[in-house]
Amino acid sequence: MSLPGITPQPHKVSRALQIAGRASEFGSPLSVFRNLLQVVEFYPWRLDLLEFAGRSAIQGGALEAGIELLQHVSEFKQLDATSQIALGDAALRQSNSQLAIAAYTTALHAGGDPLILYDRMAQARRTMGDFAAAIKDLESLAALQPTSPQISVQLGLLYASQEPEAAITYLTRAVELDPSLEPEIQSMRRSLRTARLSDDKAYTLLIAGRELASLGEWDLAEEAFRRATVFRRDYAEAWAFLAESRQHLSTTNQLAYEDLRKALTLDPDSVVANTLMALYWQRQARDDLSLVYLHAALAAEPDNPTLHIELGDTLAGMGEIGSAHEYFRQAVDLAPDNPVYWRYLASFSVNYDIDVRQVGLPAARQALVLDPDDPASLDVMGQVLTLLDDPVSAQRFFRRALQNDPGFAPARLHLGFLFLLQGDAAQAHQQLTLAKSLAPPQHATALQAARLLEQYFP
Repeated sequence: MSLPGITPQPHKVSRALQIAGRASEFGSPLSVFRNLLQVVEFYPWRLDLLEFAGRSAIQGGALEAGIELLQHVSEFKQLDATSQIALGDAALRQSNSQLAIAAYTTALHAGGDPLILYDRMAQARRTMGDFAAAIKDLESLAALQPTSPQISVQLGLLYASQEPEAAITYLTRAVELDPSLEPEIQSMRRSLRTARLSDDKAYTLLIAGRELASLGEWDLAEEAFRRATVFRRDYAEAWAFLAESRQHLSTTNQLAYEDLRKALTLDPDSVVANTLMALYWQRQARDDLSLVYLHAALAAEPDNPTLHIELGDTLAGMGEIGSAHEYFRQAVDLAPDNPVYWRYLASFSVNYDIDVRQVGLPAARQALVLDPDDPASLDVMGQVLTLLDDPVSAQRFFRRALQNDPGFAPARLHLGFLFLLQGDAAQAHQQLTLAKSLAPPQHATALQAARLLEQYFP
């Protein structure tokens, strides 16, 4: 028998509301989302609950469901600024920049915080490649926060891809506001000041692109190189660097290859174009083709020690150790006062176990003579001594490297490996974990540390 006016639905709704309330209180947005959907099944006109469910879905990571709900609600009522921001954030994470910008713009008109929204709109426009519009958004943000050094940095980087001379003003302003930023952007400021002495707009953009690339700003670097090719269609180096930036952005290899071919057609003797074509083929695991272009680059610049190192590395990877050794030797002969090339020779000896006592040890010593405090040189000496079965001295050099630079991940890796050899599991685990965390995720140091941790500490 059923009581008048009492049905199972209200009890279910009441229960779902209670659970949703507790879930909201304890920070379980997906539970809020699911339970509010049950409520709205019986009260579909409660758009306020559906809107809150959409925001909760997004907060909990159910982006597609949240976007769908908020777009559905927007057909019947105007979303508040909080919901529009949530919609924009979800769309941006889903790589739907157009929807994100539309949502952020609506949120701004609805009274949303402009400090949040101009920043997010700039991110979305940059993702779309609309760098000019991103600059306008950041300039609006800078007007609201004139003392923010980070906004000045962002504007400087964006302008570097468009109007490099204008970038100098913003980068200088950033350093004035926060002098600690100087090491990060010093090279770009110096290079742009030098480049502006030239009347060649394409050259200035090329220099800006290279500096942006060195900072890992590959989307902006690509834009700078692209614009350089627009100003000078015959600029071989710009086409070559454009190809390199496209590879870093995971653009199709075919497009990058076509740009490299264009560069070499324009200037077959270009060291930059030949070197970057060699790198392209290395990434395709075609060292045989890479050698062709490295030899071409070396023919154009026979006294370039870096090209000798590249050839040595490539030959060593192909198993031609004797020929590789000769190129490493030639590099130090060409630049005997540069510790970098002695370190390359020592590392080659260590990596391929080539006469470590007669080749690696003297090379490591010479690197330290030339720069006794360089963490990389101290680290390579530690590696040499590890192979020469002198763990006490090896550890001393690793420790010195880390004393000079505690964040130098390779020394952490090699010290951890030394502890493994000595059976000190606790110390090994500590150093390998630090090496993995300090190195960039896809860097060889991080990958090797991860493999050792997985192998010895499963």
